[in-house]
Amino acid sequence: MPQFIIADKTHHNHAIAVARLDTLMQDYADLQQVGRARLGSMACRYLLTLLQQKMGLSGRLQDEALPYRIESNDLRQPTYYVSFSHSREHVAVLLATTPWLGIDIEDKTISLAVAKRYFTANEISWVVSVPTCQQPQATKLLWTLKEALIKQQGNAKLLVTLTRGLKADILDSIGKSGIEQLLNQKGSDSPKSVTYQLPLSQQIIPHNIGIKGVSYYWPTLNCGYVLADKIA
Repeated sequence: MPQFIIADKTHHNHAIAVARLDTLMQDYADLQQVGRARLGSMACRYLLTLLQQKMGLSGRLQDEALPYRIESNDLRQPTYYVSFSHSREHVAVLLATTPWLGIDIEDKTISLAVAKRYFTANEISWVVSVPTCQQPQATKLLWTLKEALIKQQGNAKLLVTLTRGLKADILDSIGKSGIEQLLNQKGSDSPKSVTYQLPLSQQIIPHNIGIKGVSYYWPTLNCGYVLADKIA
């Protein structure tokens, strides 16, 4: 069964759903007929319908352009925006009433050799400073939040490439203490959050645009997501 988190309604009424891909394929026969290239995308959309049912939201997905949104004829329902992520084994959906959102989920370990190609020297220094047993999780934490921020900025019409976005220093944005709070949460069955502010490094955002918001990390599922409160 999917894992649903209906989060604090005071923060953009956001909610997330995460599910194993094989579980969704058992529940939804159409997914079994889809090629690997389209499987993750279709599974995300099926999981979205389950999350909408859980939240009692009507409407259909509008995904012709970013940001994706739910279009409903119910005037009492606020506009909800959508971010998707999928890996080889999982799919994840984030819904919120802010268009400045992004989510990422990862299964595979991010090796230190790969991290050194994309992370800043400051980030690599922090990763190798944590206990050896935590380094794989620390690397995956930074990676997921970086990808989530890239998606968020795409939704805000800020054209940031994957390579350029991964090169941005997330420790500058969230702070070392904030990242360590996310890393060191124990036995959590729901995401923990810290605030962030972008950019302190001008290499990622053009035109001196500033972003303030909250980043979340769910360690048991290797899932990170971000919600911006302000882009100005």
